Amino acid sequence: MSSSSGVVEAVESWPVYLVWFVHHNSYYNLRFHELEALADLCGNVSKESLYAVEEDKKATPTHPPTALVESPWVYVRLPTDEVAKSIAERAVLVKAVLSVWGTGKTIPETIEDVNKHMPREKRRQIITDELSFKYKLFAFGRKFTGRERQELMDSFGCLWDGDEKVDIENAKTVLWLISEYEHTSGPGGAGNKKASKVKRHFCAREVAAGRYEDKQEPYFARYELTCRPVLGPTSLDNELAFIMANLAKIERGKIVYDCFVGTGGLALTASHFGAFVMGSDIDIRVLRGHRVAYANEGKSPLLDAVPGDSGPKDISIFRNFLCYGLARPEIIHADMAAPFWRKDAKADGFVDVILTDPPYGIRAGTKRVGAKTEHVIADRTTYVPQKVRYETNEVMDDLLQRAVDILVDNGMLVYLLPIELSQLFTPEELDVMEKSQEMAGDNPAEKTRKRKRKQEAAARGKVAASTRVILRDETVMMSRAGQGPKGEASSEGDAQCVQYRDVYAPETARDLPFLTESNYLRLLPPCPKELEIVGVSLQILSAGLGRLVVSMRRLPR
Repeated sequence: MSSSSGVVEAVESWPVYLVWFVHHNSYYNLRFHELEALADLCGNVSKESLYAVEEDKKATPTHPPTALVESPWVYVRLPTDEVAKSIAERAVLVKAVLSVWGTGKTIPETIEDVNKHMPREKRRQIITDELSFKYKLFAFGRKFTGRERQELMDSFGCLWDGDEKVDIENAKTVLWLISEYEHTSGPGGAGNKKASKVKRHFCAREVAAGRYEDKQEPYFARYELTCRPVLGPTSLDNELAFIMANLAKIERGKIVYDCFVGTGGLALTASHFGAFVMGSDIDIRVLRGHRVAYANEGKSPLLDAVPGDSGPKDISIFRNFLCYGLARPEIIHADMAAPFWRKDAKADGFVDVILTDPPYGIRAGTKRVGAKTEHVIADRTTYVPQKVRYETNEVMDDLLQRAVDILVDNGMLVYLLPIELSQLFTPEELDVMEKSQEMAGDNPAEKTRKRKRKQEAAARGKVAASTRVILRDETVMMSRAGQGPKGEASSEGDAQCVQYRDVYAPETARDLPFLTESNYLRLLPPCPKELEIVGVSLQILSAGLGRLVVSMRRLPR
């Protein structure tokens, strides 16, 4: 027997679990990306092993699953219940991990499947007159009525002997009865309970509760922006910061570096997991909090309770770390464009993770040290070097090169990359959308929607218009496609963005071009041969904008 066949047989002996994702409004497309990273971190489970399930359990014909899958459930293989619990405890987008007893398109089929795979002898090992249980019900795609809930529980009564102990508050076993419905479009479709068609039913035991364990808040809730003592204008959303930390597989003892640390949102997340955190930024005002960071007045008692470096109201980058009892990061005032590490630094790298949200000139300026003319400056401590604009393509080139230089073998780089959603469409697709809009011009509902959009645009005024131009310029410039000389946006690319905004306002994040991962890859900057793309996911923002969450691995030297 070959070693590869032995590994396959070992994986096939692992139990199959059903991972239940949170149907998140902003980060639903990132769920598989996070799951795969945590499976590797918590159980050393590869992507291939994770999805090595039977054909009838695969989410799509083209396995492994991608963002194109709409269902919040996916079958996976994991070595043990302990690995499943570790994943659920840490994940942001996992609601629970279940062990399926039975599934079917109808309730009788589901009960028959339960009796086949979980006969009475096995059920009595888990649920008895001493080992309590309780039901939990959930419908995806519609809501159960009170009568439907009662009828569903009564239908599964045939599985029990009648002496089983039920405990609503402290049950030893939680048994989920789940119904998944398909939505239909058009009149009488989505939103109409009677129009929803049953896709499948599940009867499953809860192995691990993740984000919503009863009514308890998830572990990352205490770091919500509204709860932080000190905030900044560019503070990254709390949930996204923890998702990025999971993608980077941060754990205790790892060295994490944020080369655009700003007010320390990502550094705070890395410190929560016990990493040794370093950060650098070119703006000393951000690092010291001068006219940038501000105290969260609602959390002033927390600020008073922990003395700062210079006084009770000190609001530097370190303030949140002190208030949360986390290790302070090592912060360097430095220019990312100029390598500042010693040339004799460890040849095989010394940083385990680079976790960063680069600035793109929208809310935070993109600057680097430089001057239009070269001249000698006397050596003095009061000298402040001149800054020049740091173009987005230069930012990305330098970031990737730093990752190549300082990451250890198999080290991770995780960063955000803003894009124009129009860049996910081909010119032909934009033409089709324009014609569709013209054909829909006589539709009263479409006229009302267009009129409403014009009114909203007029209300926003010149300030919003100027902001829109800045956003468009920054993000079009970011893409290697459609650039003019010196990184300036070409007129063709600029016109395409204007056309997209005027023609197509996305109604949903589930549109096909937004979910096709091959579309993301062509928007990434050129990848050095020393780096490997692990995953790319899209978060859709407002005003025709989005951002890619990119994770890369440093290949062994």
